[in-house]
Amino acid sequence: MSKRIMIVDDEEDIRVSVGQIFKVSGYEVTKAEDGNDCLNKLERAIPDLIILDIMMPGMNGWNVAARIKENSKWSKIPIVF
Repeated sequence: MSKRIMIVDDEEDIRVSVGQIFKVSGYEVTKAEDGNDCLNKLERAIPDLIILDIMMPGMNGWNVAARIKENSKWSKIPIVF
């Protein structure tokens, strides 16, 4: 079973390019375009790692990380900013 990574960034080109790097390396990649999209997708599938942009419109990366860490189902997911 491959490891799952979620890439959260408001810039599509970054999501695509970073996603390709991980896909080629054998990872299953989920992409989210903002904080709310990330939290919604976490309800459906929990990744092994989240790569999270800090500067996003609406909810910034720090706020998304705080919401993830306060949820007992998601609190153990490592986050890379």
